[in-house]
Amino acid sequence: MKKNKLILRIITISFFLMYVLLAFKFYNGSILNLQVYSRLQFIPIMFWFFMILASINLLVADTGFLKIGAVLGIVTSVFILGFQMVTNTSSFELVTSDKYELIVETVGSPDPGRVIVYKKDNLFFSNFVGSTRIDHYYDLSYEIVGDSLILTMCTVNSCITDEIDLE
Repeated sequence: MKKNKLILRIITISFFLMYVLLAFKFYNGSILNLQVYSRLQFIPIMFWFFMILASINLLVADTGFLKIGAVLGIVTSVFILGFQMVTNTSSFELVTSDKYELIVETVGSPDPGRVIVYKKDNLFFSNFVGSTRIDHYYDLSYEIVGDSLILTMCTVNSCITDEIDLE
């Protein structure tokens, strides 16, 4: 039983350290390359999984009133994870050329219409390159020309282009 508790604590600490690393990298302008394959942001997922594991640690370790708080922590964390999965409207796309591999994020809420571009830096992380704002009724397409990403925003009647320098 003690071995299981130790393993659970190690996993909890590992999730906390992964959350801290991802948050630090994000606030320095980087995102995880795996983000392009998921619709959800990894940072809040890591945080809420950490909260679930920390609550399970409390539930297993304590015999008193903290069990009520631990159960509430688990229920709240699971509810918030589910709510984030339902309400997230951001999307990620991979745009590649011979020279560049870009991740383009189209933000839904809380900042609708924002397009953020990240350039692949290494195997794990991509760095922030630039951003622009579009209206929600545009159809958006991307093209890499030279050292620029050309965003073409079209409605039924017209098209507008915007350029983000990749260097």
